[in-house]
Amino acid sequence: MRLWQNVGLVTDENGNLMPSPATTPLDLQNSLGIEEDMKSNELTWLLGKIANHLTAGDSIIPEDFILPREERPYIGLTQELLHERWEILMSELDKWYDCLPSTFTEAARTKAQSNSDPQHKLALETFQQIWFDLPLCAATIQSYHQARILLLVNQPQQSTAIRSTVSARLRAYRHALKEALYHAREICGINLANPTDPVRINSVQALFVAGQVFQGKREQDAVLEILAGIERDLGWTTQYHVVKLVDEWGRGDEIPLE
Repeated sequence: MRLWQNVGLVTDENGNLMPSPATTPLDLQNSLGIEEDMKSNELTWLLGKIANHLTAGDSIIPEDFILPREERPYIGLTQELLHERWEILMSELDKWYDCLPSTFTEAARTKAQSNSDPQHKLALETFQQIWFDLPLCAATIQSYHQARILLLVNQPQQSTAIRSTVSARLRAYRHALKEALYHAREICGINLANPTDPVRINSVQALFVAGQVFQGKREQDAVLEILAGIERDLGWTTQYHVVKLVDEWGRGDEIPLE
């Protein structure tokens, strides 16, 4: 944590993000472009905390997974504790988003157009194109939507012994799916708005997460086309993600797009 604080991340001793110090007009004039970079770095910090939370959910210490299954301890983190930590992370992500400068607001939304290449005719109209003035902001918001999906699909439920009911759980699952679909479509929409090459490369993992949310073949095929286009245009390999998605969807017998 001290390393992050030394390079400008503003947190308390518990690693919670804090508002940036008050600045004078002169400070603002001298820091044009820096604010967007810092907000992006803050999101990277939050994504790290989310990753730590997800990997800590099944055991007290990660080293337990090295042991054979029969030797692993049966005692892990309680559902209640995981739920409390999950709510804290959601709150931190909300606060981060609410404090974004206006440059992170989308500039426009337009209807996505199908690819004119006859070898890659896919109905991309299922998404919108979401435009940003600054490439850094486009990439950061994609990562934000990825973070939302990761938290939504990993929301701990209340104890099975008390308070929880079948209806409550099903409502939670339906809500999580609806919200995850929204964020997955936002990721694709940003990538369809002709982003710069670095933004496209940065979007691969977000697209991979988004692709796992989609259940309809139309949207699934669109994600495969977007990933294939990144590899085709930039030489940045996405074949692993394509093959993994096809397998996740139960379409392993199909030939991935090239």
